[in-house]
Amino acid sequence: MDIQNSTEQYERKLKEERRITLIAKKQAILKRQQEEIYELFNLQKSTEYKTFDEMVESFKKSLLHSDPIVLEDFCASLPFIDLYLASLDRQDATVYRLQDLYYEMVAILTTLLYHSQEKALQSLQYSKRKSK
Repeated sequence: MDIQNSTEQYERKLKEERRITLIAKKQAILKRQQEEIYELFNLQKSTEYKTFDEMVESFKKSLLHSDPIVLEDFCASLPFIDLYLASLDRQDATVYRLQDLYYEMVAILTTLLYHSQEKALQSLQYSKRKSK
């Protein structure tokens, strides 16, 4: 029991340390981004940028693909996610309808092929009878 309790305490302590480390990393990223934005604001006052949008576009071009960013954007909002999931549901429904139509088309084509084979067989049998 003591070993189990101490193991659980150790695991809880590790989880808490990891959580604290993760929070510290997030805060460091936020602080760095805020400092960069503050520097950009100051830079805007002393440079050729006429608007904040021009400066932001320039900043966007300087970002690397591996740079971490905190998302507080449209694509991370709950209404967008709800809308996105609803559109995925509609796409699924459309795919199922198309699948049903394809199955129906295959059934019709199979029936047509079967009937054409029967007619070909009948005409072949008729021509053999006629030739005898």
